[in-house]
Amino acid sequence: MGRGMYNLERQEQIIAVLEKRKSISVKELAQLLYVSQPTVRRDLESLQQQGKLQRTHGGVVLRKRMRFEKYRDTGLNPEDLRRQK
Repeated sequence: MGRGMYNLERQEQIIAVLEKRKSISVKELAQLLYVSQPTVRRDLESLQQQGKLQRTHGGVVLRKRMRFEKYRDTGLNPEDLRRQK
């Protein structure tokens, strides 16, 4: 399990950060996760291949559909939930 588990944990942390922030740079992610920038780039490459994020020049943003997946089980989209408040 070794390294693979660390990759998965880091990738989950990257997604969690992106759910709170609209975007972040590779440098900032490396500092937050205490890993090298090449390590972050490899994780971002993997997440992009899975369709979970979109890489930008020097950074990354969460794909819009990922933001809405958490509402899938409710049968509502975020706009519907805002209207109910």
